[in-house]
Amino acid sequence: RFFVTPDGYTGIVKVVNGVSSTLPGGKMSYNHDVLQDDEENLLEVSCVGSQLKLMVNNKLAVSADDDQLIKGDVGIFAETGQDGAGSFIFNHFIVTKP
Repeated sequence: RFFVTPDGYTGIVKVVNGVSSTLPGGKMSYNHDVLQDDEENLLEVSCVGSQLKLMVNNKLAVSADDDQLIKGDVGIFAETGQDGAGSFIFNHFIVTKP
């Protein structure tokens, strides 16, 4: 799971047998390239071999090298957390094989 929070944090979460771990190094990182306050963000994710990358607005936000999982599923989701309210629009969701 690749994520971007409304307050500018990014990360990669690996889930194996129901156990989550954040990559790399077990922590999220703050990213100044994440636009806030209802601004649009361009997100690009790549999983090529063991290399995992999340780009936000054409800049590298977070990357990790992990060879434990060799296949997986693709999808998008949104959640609001404790605040409860939120608006999400996803467009141009494209999946390609490297």
